[in-house]
Formats: sequence, C-alpha cells, structure tokens
Amino acid sequence: MSATEDRWQRIDDLFDAALDLPRGERGPFLDKACGDDDGLRAAVERLLSHADTSASLGTGASPGAGAALETGGAFDLVDDLAESEGPALATGERVGPWRVVRELGRGGMAVVYEAERADGGFHQRSALKIVRPGSGHDALMARFARERQILASLQHPAIAQLLDGGTTADGRPYFAMELIDGEPLDHFCDRGRLTVAQRLDLFITVGRAVEAAHRSLVIHRDLKPSNILVTRDGRIKLLDFGIAKPIAGDLSEAPAAIFGNDPGARRRAEPPALTAPSMRVLTPEYASPEQLLGEAVTTASDLYQLGVLLYELLTGRRPYGGNGGSPIRLARAICDQRPTPPSEAVWTSAGTSSGDAARHRGGSSRRQLHRLLRGDLDSVVMKALRKEPGERYGSVAQMLDDLERHLTDRPLAARQAGVLYRAGKMVRRHTVAVTAGVAAVALSVALVIFYTLRLADERDRAQRIAGFLTGVLEVADPWAVGGDELTARQLLDHGTAQIEGKLAGDPATAAAVTHLFGTAYRKLGDLERGHELLESALAQRRDLLGLEHPDVAETEYQLGRSHLGFSRYEEARELLDHAESVQRRRLGDRHPALAATLLSQGILLRNYRRNGEALAVQRKALDILESIHPADSEALVRPLSILAITFDSMQDFEGSADLRRRVVSILETTLGPDHPRVALALGQLARSLGFAGDGEAALPLFERALAVFEGTFTQDPPLAQANLMTHFALVVDGNGDHRRAVELQGRALEITAKAFGPTNPATLIQVHDYGIYLARAGRPAEGVAHLERSLGALELAMGADSPHMAEPLLDLAEAVWATGDLRRARRLGERVAALLRVMEGDQGIRSLSASRTRLADFYDGIGETQAAEALRSEAVGGAEAP
Repeated sequence: MSATEDRWQRIDDLFDAALDLPRGERGPFLDKACGDDDGLRAAVERLLSHADTSASLGTGASPGAGAALETGGAFDLVDDLAESEGPALATGERVGPWRVVRELGRGGMAVVYEAERADGGFHQRSALKIVRPGSGHDALMARFARERQILASLQHPAIAQLLDGGTTADGRPYFAMELIDGEPLDHFCDRGRLTVAQRLDLFITVGRAVEAAHRSLVIHRDLKPSNILVTRDGRIKLLDFGIAKPIAGDLSEAPAAIFGNDPGARRRAEPPALTAPSMRVLTPEYASPEQLLGEAVTTASDLYQLGVLLYELLTGRRPYGGNGGSPIRLARAICDQRPTPPSEAVWTSAGTSSGDAARHRGGSSRRQLHRLLRGDLDSVVMKALRKEPGERYGSVAQMLDDLERHLTDRPLAARQAGVLYRAGKMVRRHTVAVTAGVAAVALSVALVIFYTLRLADERDRAQRIAGFLTGVLEVADPWAVGGDELTARQLLDHGTAQIEGKLAGDPATAAAVTHLFGTAYRKLGDLERGHELLESALAQRRDLLGLEHPDVAETEYQLGRSHLGFSRYEEARELLDHAESVQRRRLGDRHPALAATLLSQGILLRNYRRNGEALAVQRKALDILESIHPADSEALVRPLSILAITFDSMQDFEGSADLRRRVVSILETTLGPDHPRVALALGQLARSLGFAGDGEAALPLFERALAVFEGTFTQDPPLAQANLMTHFALVVDGNGDHRRAVELQGRALEITAKAFGPTNPATLIQVHDYGIYLARAGRPAEGVAHLERSLGALELAMGADSPHMAEPLLDLAEAVWATGDLRRARRLGERVAALLRVMEGDQGIRSLSASRTRLADFYDGIGETQAAEALRSEAVGGAEAP
C-alpha cells in the first residue's frame, strides 16, 4: 500500500469511528486519535461535517424567480455552532434604512430578506443579510465581518455589489447587497439550450469576475453554479463570498460603513477565523485537492473550481460525480483519480433530467459534442483540474486566454503547438470559405504525413510538405478568393496546380505531395484523377528512390488499390505483389504497412473467386495487426470488416456476423454508441444477420443505425447512410415488406445521385435495386423503366454477352413478367440461360447453382416447367460437384 493509500485508509477508519459517536464526544476522540497531525484531523472533520449536513449542502436560499444571495452555502456545515433559530423579522420591520419585504431563506447563522429602501431618499431593492439571534460565536461573527469587508473591496460588473452595512437595534451585524433576479448558471444554460460557444462566453465572463477578485487579493473558495446567477438579460453575477479569503492584509483598514457603530465588530473580525481546523468549510463536490487535504489555499484553488464548473457546463456532469454516496470516496477520487476528459464523458453523461447532455448544448448530438470538446477544450479543462496547484494554469487570466484562443481558432498555450496543429488552426480560422470536405481532406493529409514519414531526414521533408500545404490552404482566405466558398475539390485542384511550380527544386517533396493528393482525390470519389496522380507519384518515386524503397511500395499499394476499384485485377496484382515483397524485405514480417497490402491482396483473391486463399491471406494481416494493437484498438476495424466480407462471399454469414459484432464493440468503445461509424457497423452486422436468416435480430439493428444517421446528418446525408438504407431495404424486402423496401431504396438512390450524378455506376446500381423493389411492391411498370435504364449502362460497361449480365437480366425478366408481357419475359429468360451456360467454370459453383435455381423458379412462373426441372437438376448437380 502506498503512502497516499495508507493516509486515506487512516482517514477512512477515523471517519467511520467518529461518525458512530455523539457529536459531543467526537472532539476528545480526535484529540487522542490525531495527536499533532492537524491535517489528518482537518480531513476527518470536513468529512464529518459533510455527512452531518449532506441533505442541505449546497442549497442556498434561492426561492421563487430570483435567487438574490445564497443564505448559507458553507454556513450549513456549521449549524451546530448556531442552534438558535430566532424569530424571523416581520414584513415592514425596519433595519437601518431598509424595510423588510419578505424572507428569502436562511442558513446556519444568517437570514436573507428581500428589502426596500425606507429612508425616502430614493427607491432601491436589496438582499439584506442579517446574523441570526444567538449566533454569537466569535469565529462566525468574524467570518460575517470578513465577508462584508471583502464585498466592499470588490467592484466589478459581474460581482454582486455591496450597498450598505451596519448593525441592528439589538446589535447584530447586517449588510445589504444588490438584489439579483436570476437563475443559477447551469440552469440558465440548460434551459436556453445554449451552445458550447455560448457557454464558453458566459464562463469567460465568470472567469473575469474571479480574476478581478484575485487582483483585489481575494480568493472566493466556493465557486459553483448556484453561486453564479444569470439575469434575464444574460448578465452574470457572482455571489456568496461567505468563505472567501483575503490573500494578504487584515481587516484593520476596513471602512466604518462595514462595521457600523459597533466597536466590538472590528475586534471580533480580527482573528483569522477560517484558519482553525474545525472551521474549514467548503462544498466537497467543487473543492480542490488542497482544500480537502487541509493544505494552503491559493488562487490555484479557485482555478481548479473553475475547471470543475467548466467541465459541468460542457458535459452536464461533474468530474467525479458527487451526487450522493460516501464522502470519503468522493474525496479520494478528487485527490487521487484522473478525471475522464470531457469529450469522453459525454458518452456516459447523465446530464440533465432528459438523460442527454448533448441536447442541451445547442441541439448537438453526442458525436458532435464529443468532436467539439475533443482537443482544445479537453486540454484546457484537464490542465485546470491538475492535482498539484503548480501544474495548473499560472492564473485565471491564462486559462481564459486559452479559451479565447480556442474560440478564435488560434493555437493554445496548453497544447503542444507543432506545425500541423498550427496549420489546422489556420484552416479553421477561415471556415467562412472552407467547406467541411476541406477540413476532412486537411485532416487526412496531416495524418498520412504524420504516420508515413518516419526517419530523421524524412521529418525535414514533413516540415516542407506541411509548409506547402499551409500555403495551399491559405487560398481558403475569403479575401483571397473574393468571398466565394471553395469546395474540397477546388482546393485540391488549386494545390495540384502549384506542385510543379512551387516544388520544382524539391522532387522528393513533390512526389510525396502528389501521392497525398492522389489518395485525397480518391477519398472524395474522383477515382480517375486520384489514379492519375498516383501513377505520376509512382513514376517520380521510382526514378528518385529506386524499386526497393518503402515509399515506392506505399505508392504501389495505393495504386494497386485504385486498380482494384476499376476491376483491373492483373495490374493490381502486379503492384501489390511487388509492394509486398519490398515491405517484407525492408520493413519486416510484422509491419502494419505489410498488413495493409496483404488485406488488398486478399480482396484481389476474393475477386478471383479464390475465397479460401483470400481468407488465409487476410487472417495473416489480422494476425500482424493484433500483435501490434490492443484487442479493442480501432486499427483492427478495417481488417475485421474486410475479413467479414470474405465470409459473406463464402456464404458464411454467421461467421461474418461474429466478426462484425467485434467491430461494433470496438467502435462503441472508442467512439461512443452514437457515432456514424458505429451506425454503419451496426448496419453491416444487421445485413449479415439478415442473410443468415435472422431477420428478427437484424431489423432493430437497422432501425438503431438509421436513427443515428438521421440524428447526425439532418441536412446532407452521407453515402454511408445510403449504403445502410440499401442493406436495410434488402432485408425488409426479404421479409416481404416490399413497400418499406421501396421507401428505403428510394432515399438511398436520392443520396447517391446527389453525390455522384445520375450516370455514375454507383447511382445506376441503386437505380437497379429500386426497380426490383418497385416491381415487387406492385408497381412493375415503374420497376421495368428503372431496370432498363440501369441495364443499358451495364451493357455498355461490360458488354451484352458478359456473364455478369445474367443476374441483372433475370431481375428485368421477373419485372417484365409482373407486367403481363410473357413473350418478352420468356426471351429475357432465354438470354439468362445462355449466359449461365457461359458461366460454367468461370464463377463459383455455389453462385452458379443459386442463379440456376432462381431461373428455374422464373420458368415455373411463366409455365415453362420442363425447362425449370432441367435447371434444377443442373443446380443440384453443380452444388454437389467437388
């Protein structure tokens, strides 16, 4: 057990023992148990105070529409020192120049009233705070006097102002403050569903008020949402300096207005009342580690509490909970545990009563909120919440400066500001002229640079590449382009045009940038332009580096993937085989680059219908990556998904579903349940389950996945959503719900056509499926029109006699048959039969057998029973063939 753990165990044991004793016996017990260890005794007494008053802790007097001032807050911790309640002042009763209107609330030693000016000079309302009768304990009276003196020294628009002070007729001190008609900061933000940026603006105002208090040599020590009110017009008011502490100085210079005409008040205020262990007061959920440990409290404690406050405003929860439970566990967590970063906390945040903190932050989804908090805001909050005061920001001003830098997309002092981080900040400063696609491209390029340039001399080249990219991205400046908005494609075009001129004297960097831009074009869907640039990059790199360099192999791998996309399998095989051999020799047998190439080789083998070989190669790739990464690493998602597709090709849908369950688990762990990639993985799992015959399990997964997409992309759905809808339509159609299939496929077609245009092959595939579902839903004429449109394009692309035309022609034949045109349907069936004969030996036996069985069903439907029987015999024979 460490020294810290031993200390906590000692505190825990003493707390449990003392809690069982009557209050009057606790002091002598702690005298003996703690001896001269004042810190140990202070920690135990704080926990005892919290346990005794947990029901009322942190509840101020804020009834009705406007909480004027918290009546006790921390005073509730010492109720046992002021047990006399005393009568309340009656409405209309005078206190100095003030007339009581109503009681607002009361705490351990004070009562707060709403009051109005009664001396006839002018109309004014106030929150009147008066020591209760019987609260004569010198330390508490000193604290009350200290609070008045502190308030008198603070002049800031965001701090509630002291108006007056004095003593009542029976000698009790009082002071009057401005009456604030507002609500606690967290309630105001949640009720108005303020965005993250709006919350930051309010928080910065709070921070400026705390900074002003620090300049006046005052530490607040109890910063929490209920001590910060927001008025109806959005003004911040910081309240309750009841446990505040002067950083330096004493009360001997306090003005007479604070103490009135009571000469004893100044004398009672002089002892340092808050230094006695029994009088240390705080709100545990917001307390800093040094406050809980009884150590010196400085401005760093306020900074820590601001970190807790910001955490709560951003996530809807506090860093360590604090909504009940053992105070010792809470204290241990605050002092020993590292809090979950805000961006990760949003996935499990209970937030508001609705259970969704994200909805109260400008309508954001959890995924969007995670993205907003990740990075800068995580860094600011986590730095403010450091355990050691010296590791936090040097001042509140420094913290606020970082937040303002974040809001204006400038690099933060709290983060390592490398060239890529700064370049990314520059891009976001010009988002008026840069689309979301540009940001995605910039991020992709930055990651590729970071992970592919490894050696010392290559780091220099990485700097040159980053400098070039920064120059390219400067075109996003609206002044440079006349205010026009650039697309990602336009930005890439601009950069590509500058490679030859700006990098003419640096061919290695030019080749690297050409490679990066080629991969970026492919990610944007411009496969032709991406392929062209990759070919250029490969030629340049081969000339510069020879055939045995890992960078050449990397470009061969990317170009091989491009050839795969165009179904140019021989070209892909040659490139991938050479890349693999170079990577094995230069990088070794356990390198992630080799694993990526093996995965693509497996895809190539699968396209050759060599599924067993594909499976073996892809398992090798997965084995390499599993030896490098943890079992729940996101780096395993791609190999698992590719392997699942191979299982699909082998009709092993249960095996595919097992792999996809693992993918879903990894993504839910790393990204959270509401991320679009999780939705896509759920859709793929549902597809495998549907093909495995478990439609009952598949349908709710599809529904959940679609809900995530629709909640995230409300204006411009991505292609991934279209793919999900396509798979969903396939399963519901298989379950007989053809109308729902038409609805889903129609939406998928709309998304795809918008992204690629009406003649793109991806769009035409969607058109084809839409035609199938229309025909099955009782709209065969519409279905035929869509199928004919897609078949025309397929014939141009593959040739009318291609075996790949068999299945699409059979789809058309079935739709034509549904229209009643049996003659045309029969002719189409004959074409399909001829193509199936050509397929013998060219395609997998199982695929051919399935096609024959389906054609046999079609022939049965049109009355060609003999042809149907012959096809079924061939199908059975083919299925039994070795």
